[in-house]
Amino acid sequence: MRRRIVGNYAVQIRCNEVSAGCFKSAYIVERLPGAGKKYFVMISLLETFDDREVAIERAMARGFNHAQWLNSSLERVAAED
Repeated sequence: MRRRIVGNYAVQIRCNEVSAGCFKSAYIVERLPGAGKKYFVMISLLETFDDREVAIERAMARGFNHAQWLNSSLERVAAED
């Protein structure tokens, strides 16, 4: 498992070998403790990858983008209040 902090969110990556030499990965975006109510979103990547590191990198890129979007949305809502 790999993890990265993006603003008020943590992105976790999970990767499993689904058949001989094929990998699937997923990411979980979760709000950090102390940042308010906890929500999480898990999105599985549907592609199958031949390389484990590529599967992890793709999941991290998508999870990072998702966390950035959530964080900027949260900041906009807070600014409007």
